[in-house]
Amino acid sequence: MFYNREQEKKFLLNILNKKSTHIHFIYGPINSGKTNLIAHILDGLPKEYMSFYNNFRRRDINCNGDFLNTLFNIDDKTKLQRVGEYVSEILKDSSDILELTTGIPIPSGIFNKLFNTTLDKGEDSFRYLENFFNSLVKRKIKPIFILDELQIIKEIANSNGDLLIEKLFNFLVGITKETHLCHCFVVSSDSVFIEHVYGNARLEGRSRFIIVDDLDKERAYKMYDHFDLKENKDFVWDTIGGKIGDMVLLSSDIQIGYSLKESLSNMMSGEVFRLKMIEARLFHKNKKECQQQMDFLFQVTKNKSVDFEPKEMFQLLQFWVDKNVLFLDPIKNIIKPQSQLIYQGIKKLIKVS
Repeated sequence: MFYNREQEKKFLLNILNKKSTHIHFIYGPINSGKTNLIAHILDGLPKEYMSFYNNFRRRDINCNGDFLNTLFNIDDKTKLQRVGEYVSEILKDSSDILELTTGIPIPSGIFNKLFNTTLDKGEDSFRYLENFFNSLVKRKIKPIFILDELQIIKEIANSNGDLLIEKLFNFLVGITKETHLCHCFVVSSDSVFIEHVYGNARLEGRSRFIIVDDLDKERAYKMYDHFDLKENKDFVWDTIGGKIGDMVLLSSDIQIGYSLKESLSNMMSGEVFRLKMIEARLFHKNKKECQQQMDFLFQVTKNKSVDFEPKEMFQLLQFWVDKNVLFLDPIKNIIKPQSQLIYQGIKKLIKVS
């Protein structure tokens, strides 16, 4: 289901209607509708477009090799070994294309050679990807490469995986800005990690940021009508704001028999309890650190957002971003709670403290 994102949809379609020139980072708070927006746009594209969608959340990524594996969708049906011939084969039947939109299709024979016998899996993998996209372009197909839930590979980056990620993004620069073979969208709610990737891969002038934020009040009220949340819209707005994910949950609760007030109360109680548990774990680990972290959280919440000062705030911010409590907007350079519900939960926690 598509959730009132016509403005963002128009902007992304304008990008796709022109030749690729940048990597586009699509970022925004958790459950703001980023993946839903991408899926809706891909579903409505003309036949000359072909999308390849990779969601890292759906994969078990334990090491660099596993990370590279997730870029591909292994095809056991074909014996072909030449990329051009293989592309021609999968384009013969449009129904096959629909089956191949989760990862880059690759014959099992080529995949086994890449991941069982080569020393530099990265370089060979990227060479295959470039050849594959180039073969599509020669056949008048416009490829789109999507990497969703990028933050899932954070542990790889933190354990000597930065070089591989740097190579990946430099490869993406090559196929977007330099050769214009492919459009590339990278999606994540963790803009702190996006900034990490941006800096390490030296993406200045090679990438752009597109925010998919929670809905503003006007659009949120229209969505309340869609979810049959017409009763006391002001109360709903004060509690969950324009968070699409929370609207879906609230609507589901009402459908199974909860009243609007009961559901909102349960959602708030659950969020406050989650925050209390985070505070309790911090307290038992290190009382001084706990006090610093909670003071920082309350500082952000006091004004609903604060300007980001990297030298002073980075470690404190990273903790709360990892907990899906705070969100960094790198374009506006502000820190704010991930949602209205979290904001209200923090306010209640402050009163308790």
